[in-house]
Amino acid sequence: MNILIINTAFDNADYSLYNGEDIKLIKTDSNAKHSETSLVNVDTLLNEAGIRVVDLDVIAVNLGPGSFTGIRIGVALVKGFASACDNVKLIGF
Repeated sequence: MNILIINTAFDNADYSLYNGEDIKLIKTDSNAKHSETSLVNVDTLLNEAGIRVVDLDVIAVNLGPGSFTGIRIGVALVKGFASACDNVKLIGF
């Protein structure tokens, strides 16, 4: 099972990927520039694990509390990924 977790609710963002064997994590001090860094960080995680977006089974995203804009960026990113993947489950936490 491949699980991607995105937390962009705060100035520091966290991106995690569990691929059934390992947990990979990227923690950033992005100074709330999530719109510029989120896709790069997710792409880095997926490439390091050798996983494509369509191989994800679950994507989880932080729904708050936190920065409205940060949460909106995370949710939009997850919804965009879900539109490319027919079988992915979305979870808000």
